[in-house]
Amino acid sequence: MGISLLAPDSWVRNYDMTLRLYVETLEAEYLNTNFEQAEVLAEVVLRSAKNQLDIVKVYQLKILFYQAQSQMLKAVETGLEVLAMLGVNLLDQQTIAVPKLPRIEELENLPVMTDPYQLAAMEILTALYPPAYIAKPEIVSSLVLTMVNLCIDRGHSALATFPYTLYGTILCGIEGDIEAGYYAGLIALKLLEQFNATQQKAKVYVMFNGHIRIWKESTKNTLPSFLEGRTFGLESGDLEWAVYNSKHYIANLFLVGETLDLVKEKQTIYMEFLIKNKHEFAIGYAKVWQVIASSLRSKTAEQLRLVSGRLDEPAVMSRWQKENNRMSLFAAYVAKLMLLYLFKDYAPAVAHGKLAAEYADGAIGLITVGVHNFYYSLALLAHYPHSDNQEASLAIVNSNQQLMKKWAYHAPMNYQHKYELVEAEKARVINDKLAAMDYYDLAIKGAAANGYIHEEALAYELAGEFYQSLDKEISARAYLTKAYYAYIRWGATAKVKDLGSRYHYLVERHQDAIHKNVITTAQTTINNSWVLDFSTVVKASQAVSSEIILSHLLEKLVQLVKENAGAQKVLFLAKTGNQLFIEAGLTGQFNDVTLLQSLPIAESESLPISLINYVDRTQKYLVLDDATQAEQFQFDPYIATNQPLSILVLPIIHQGNLTGIFYLENNLTKGAFTSDRLEILGILSAQAAISLENARFYSILETRVAQRTENLHTALEELRHTQLQLIQSEKMSSLGQVVGGIAHEINNPINFIYGNLYYTNEYAESLLNLLRLYQNNYPNPVQEIVHETDQIDLDFLMNDFTKMIDSMRVGAARVRDIVLSLRNFSRLDESDRKWVNIHEGMDSTLMILDHKLLNIQVIKEYGNLPLVNCYPGEINQVFMNVLTNAIDAFCRERGSEVDSKRTPTIQICTEVAEGNQVAIRIVDNGVGMNSEVLGKIFDPFFTTKQVGKGTGLGLSISYQIVVEQHGGKLICKSEPGEGSEFTILLPS
Repeated sequence: MGISLLAPDSWVRNYDMTLRLYVETLEAEYLNTNFEQAEVLAEVVLRSAKNQLDIVKVYQLKILFYQAQSQMLKAVETGLEVLAMLGVNLLDQQTIAVPKLPRIEELENLPVMTDPYQLAAMEILTALYPPAYIAKPEIVSSLVLTMVNLCIDRGHSALATFPYTLYGTILCGIEGDIEAGYYAGLIALKLLEQFNATQQKAKVYVMFNGHIRIWKESTKNTLPSFLEGRTFGLESGDLEWAVYNSKHYIANLFLVGETLDLVKEKQTIYMEFLIKNKHEFAIGYAKVWQVIASSLRSKTAEQLRLVSGRLDEPAVMSRWQKENNRMSLFAAYVAKLMLLYLFKDYAPAVAHGKLAAEYADGAIGLITVGVHNFYYSLALLAHYPHSDNQEASLAIVNSNQQLMKKWAYHAPMNYQHKYELVEAEKARVINDKLAAMDYYDLAIKGAAANGYIHEEALAYELAGEFYQSLDKEISARAYLTKAYYAYIRWGATAKVKDLGSRYHYLVERHQDAIHKNVITTAQTTINNSWVLDFSTVVKASQAVSSEIILSHLLEKLVQLVKENAGAQKVLFLAKTGNQLFIEAGLTGQFNDVTLLQSLPIAESESLPISLINYVDRTQKYLVLDDATQAEQFQFDPYIATNQPLSILVLPIIHQGNLTGIFYLENNLTKGAFTSDRLEILGILSAQAAISLENARFYSILETRVAQRTENLHTALEELRHTQLQLIQSEKMSSLGQVVGGIAHEINNPINFIYGNLYYTNEYAESLLNLLRLYQNNYPNPVQEIVHETDQIDLDFLMNDFTKMIDSMRVGAARVRDIVLSLRNFSRLDESDRKWVNIHEGMDSTLMILDHKLLNIQVIKEYGNLPLVNCYPGEINQVFMNVLTNAIDAFCRERGSEVDSKRTPTIQICTEVAEGNQVAIRIVDNGVGMNSEVLGKIFDPFFTTKQVGKGTGLGLSISYQIVVEQHGGKLICKSEPGEGSEFTILLPS
């Protein structure tokens, strides 16, 4: 309407208003999916616009509506054309350096991009990515590197959020650097917050959740995020990426193993959104996953064939190939591979897996890559006996497993069980039976723990077939039964019927669980009709199977039984050994379950014991329409007293053994437990048997884990204790070797010197006396003697010589004392406890540290101590460690200078303390410690010193010596700036 009112020369006379009106109308036509009219308007603007910036928005919209029409190559050509016009060329991925990602905490300080031409280029690059990814993947890396480098070189903006998720996609999906890719994704999320980039959220959510998050977190986490991204896209007008969020939600909803009823419900809702917006590419891609989900819900083989045939319709596949729509082609081949494998058509499954591999570059980083890896490996192994090239098949499987193992390392919740199931199948193929058994069980456990119902069911099925191949019928039936019920929980009717057609006992077990061996009164006959509310069974089964905590499971079981049976009273009895115990009960109109903590049935007056014993003995169902009229049981004390009407006693059988009993009662009506209710309860009881076994196993496992954790903790403490002993022993041994060498090398020579100095002094005195006699008797010597006397200053020499000898004696004595102190310090020759003088050990330690104490005042206040019974060498080691720490407390950061602001002082006090103990206090006035450091000082390997300056073992070893070896105490008190006080208490 507005355009029609414009004057013919409006582009000349009123350019700005005309441009704005045309561009807004163009965008409205695109949003309303009027693509032909949008194309006409775009051409008008491109002919009339005056500068490059005015047409950027038009080109951006052209790229978008080409995508919506699935004309991906045309969208790519348009994007590259406008980039050239803006002077931006894609970087060569072969020559460009790897971008250095900024630190997340520094993002707020980085420059902001403001150049309008650079911002315009970022807009076009952003719009260009989806079609390039889909139809021209060979330019994707160059495109992304160009965007990231523009941000790093020219500044960040709201537009920078998207490139970092793209780079994260390349790192995860192409380079295999999952940690770096995830980090790039976190940068994008931070930039969203920093720039409040609402307009970019839909894009970023698609890329982060669809291509990055799945390699690091549970894939299930992506589902709510895709819906959130869709909402952001609609609110900001980013319809294109709202569509992509919906498309990925539809795919992931199926692939993560959500129940197929839920998948159908949600897929229908969001498929309608895609259809409404006429987005042909998204519709085609999403329909792949809608079709496979529908196929698995098929009720007949013919329906399955017809529905699954829509996965690779020739017309659709031909169009996608013409458009080079590699993402959709890959998805279609993967979905077909899954169906063919699940229904045992292995040769075509392998062929489709191979075809899918040719288009894998169209699904960089997507969940479908992992799914293809998984099912292609399984198909190759299943087809292995009939393969023309078995070696090549195993090589592909091994290559796939290398990738799967890497993915499992980073996201075990998504990929570990897949890796283990393929390993199980590989072990089966190479006839490694024991390995196969272990891997099947690991895969089942992992799939169940992480909520992959469909892959849990598949693992059970493959394990059952494996055991059947070994003629282990009991084990095979157990696993296949679990597979059967797991497929029921998933809602895969086609697979349920497939298993039932191949293993008839599964269907018979369903019917037997309800119909056989049921006692009825005259009023009730249970026929063999298969009347069943399938949806109710599935939901109840799912609710039961989702619990592995025994108490929670019992609560849920009792409530479900009450709801589905129409009972007023429900009791659950567990069998332990040969006895039955009431574990849970639900009575009255309220749904509060009472857990009874294993009450023996003999101690209960709340149920008829004779009925329970009958079912326990026969393992058969018992239904009484009117218990008061049942001749066989009417004299039971409970029935006689309480006059109940309808009673159902339902055994729970697991692998042929009775594991529990449900007791149900209804006193409002006769014949309350009808055949349709019994059918539901029969299936529910079969699932309950499995779930109870799993819960009991989980409980046992938890107990074992707790015990193992406690054992590991004890072992760790013992290891730490042993480690410290070894370290201490090694240190003391090394010290002993050094001291022994010093003592051996120095002690004998110094004793020789010290002993000879006495005689040297005597000889010198004699010579000097003789010289004095010559001077007295010959006062006038010849001139030559006079000259020499003056030269050597004979008077000074005679006066100083004896002093020099005395100094040498003092020095030699000092050396001898040091050697003695070293021996007293180490006492390595004294392996037994001895009564020693503590002061001697302290003095020896101080003498050894004398060179470090030059600028430190040492105050000794020794009390009158008794001898102490101890290991002398180890106690001296404690003194050394504590004093060394005290000395270090006075040093600056590098420990080279003593702090000049105070007079460094170490005070050593000894006294007899209470309790017949000896107390040694070593106090310094150094820098002190805060409470955090104080709490850790006795921990092994904890140190506040610089790297290479300390091992963090000294005080830990000291604590062990004092406390553990001597039964004493080592206490430290300290405040920052107030110094530290160590108190050593030893039994005297």
